[in-house]
Amino acid sequence: MPNIMSSARSAAAALVILSLASTGLLVVGLLNYFNYSNPYTYVPTGPITLIDADISPKANHTLIIVLDGVRADVFYAIDKPSLDYFGSWANLTDIQCSTLISVSRAGYGVIPSGVNTSESQVIANEHTGPFTADSLWRSTLRHDGTTAFVGSETWHELFGEWMNYSITFSESVPGEETLVVNTTSGYAPIEQELPAYSDGLISAYAVELVTTHLPTFTVVHFCETDEIGHENGSLSDSYRAAIERQDAYIGEILSAYDALGILNSTLVMVTSDHGQTDFPGKGGEHGGIEPEVLHTPLLMRGPRVVPGIYSDSHHQNSIAPTAAVVMGWEIPYDASGSVLFDSLNLSLREESIYRINQASLRLEQGKARAQVMGHAEMLASDIDAAGSLLSQAESNFSAGLYEQAIDAAMAAEESSIMILQFSLYSKISEETAIRLAVLLLSGCMIGGVIIVSRRARRVLVEAVPVRQRAVMIALPMSVYLIILPITTVLSGWQFSASYLAAYFDELFLRLFAIVLVPFVTAVAVLLLIQRYVAKKQDQSEVMTSAKGFIASTAILYLLSVSLIIVFNGNGLPWHAQDVTVPLMYFFILLSAIAFAVYSAVTLGIGHIYAFRKRK
Repeated sequence: MPNIMSSARSAAAALVILSLASTGLLVVGLLNYFNYSNPYTYVPTGPITLIDADISPKANHTLIIVLDGVRADVFYAIDKPSLDYFGSWANLTDIQCSTLISVSRAGYGVIPSGVNTSESQVIANEHTGPFTADSLWRSTLRHDGTTAFVGSETWHELFGEWMNYSITFSESVPGEETLVVNTTSGYAPIEQELPAYSDGLISAYAVELVTTHLPTFTVVHFCETDEIGHENGSLSDSYRAAIERQDAYIGEILSAYDALGILNSTLVMVTSDHGQTDFPGKGGEHGGIEPEVLHTPLLMRGPRVVPGIYSDSHHQNSIAPTAAVVMGWEIPYDASGSVLFDSLNLSLREESIYRINQASLRLEQGKARAQVMGHAEMLASDIDAAGSLLSQAESNFSAGLYEQAIDAAMAAEESSIMILQFSLYSKISEETAIRLAVLLLSGCMIGGVIIVSRRARRVLVEAVPVRQRAVMIALPMSVYLIILPITTVLSGWQFSASYLAAYFDELFLRLFAIVLVPFVTAVAVLLLIQRYVAKKQDQSEVMTSAKGFIASTAILYLLSVSLIIVFNGNGLPWHAQDVTVPLMYFFILLSAIAFAVYSAVTLGIGHIYAFRKRK
């Protein structure tokens, strides 16, 4: 009887601890996930001027057209007569958007700024407030130009204070009623209700705005593809038709530039914020790291752009630095991306100017990161070495030795990138070591309490199973741990933000079903062992083994969670490259809660059965 009571208390304690710990960690982890913060961002670093601003010819205007939710493979497979008509495109076929969370607002932030989402901290559609890092919007105003925007009001929330002219739509669902807000800097906004949104409105307003104001920097945002993709899928005929319509609308806008006589002095860039991937019966989604989500199109035409196909892999954060070069401006000073030099026709002198500019940015970013992470003193010699290389590049430029200036600038940039990476990985290692020390200390303290406590020691000794009971605990636990990942895979579960967005309404039902299969199988195995291997055991022995299985599995869950916290933190860490590990962590916590629920029900049924049998 004491063994039964001891095992009952052990199992109950394990379930209570598992339930409370998993629920608490889940709540805190989700709060960290949805309130992402990078305490070590280098933004802002401050402006860097060009070593020589005498660059000619250059573009007088820039037009960036964003096709929301357009995946690259579908875009390139569709005939685009309007884009083909204007020709002379540089086609960059391997552009990747942010891997952290591939959502719209993240892309809206990266495209005109070149700043990684982890640095700008605009990683989700729930982000509020203005974009704090430097961008082409600010660069335009610094160079006495004018800015304009047509599209979703989300852009205005990020960059509105740097927009001279904007026409924004409150809703971008085709056919839905929408509020259009026409804002000119210095004047009260003009609002108008329209009965139905369509991308045709975007085109019409863009043509009117460009014709009336001739802005220096313009962003036009088409929305229908994203909405139709979500509804019908990114491989549907309606999605392809939406892209074909957008091609026609782009033709209308470029024709307006051509009629004004400024098309050939305008840098035109056509891209997307992210792609989409399809789920059966759920339409298209994004947010994850699926190739069809991450890969976005990029077409460029205009002064200094060399037409052709470029298949090298680049990031979306290269768009803004490249646009700045074509405009003859300094690169936005917080940009994480690099200039697409291979697709530009620059003289050695001009390339050296921007190689030096880019290297200067990286060095300032390296200094800022080393300082905020507490590594400035440790990396002082490396910072000095990178600074010396940069000074050498500047001296070579002044002497007209442009090739040598380029080489020295590239070496300075490489050294600065190493400083950035060393600071990053050192800080990650420091935080991991601290969490590991806390875990080990906590384990030692708990172990000490158990050893010191006479009662706990007696229970521990009594709980040590004989060989037969060890089999009845270890085998069901092994079955559970083996079948759980198998059922997870067979169910189609993916540790992807795209998948979670698609199946959010049935998420908990799916997860509890996934856990139920291995749990029932493990209990069945335990009963079979009792029936065929341990026939002499009574019901109380079976219950004791069941409690041992439950307590042992609960402890294993807690250890797994502890290890993930040690190496990844609780929720979404500031240094995450994507959300795969955090989503695995949340899955383990939720499956632990499901396991605790099933275990409590099973123990309750077992005790009721044993009680009735004794009567």
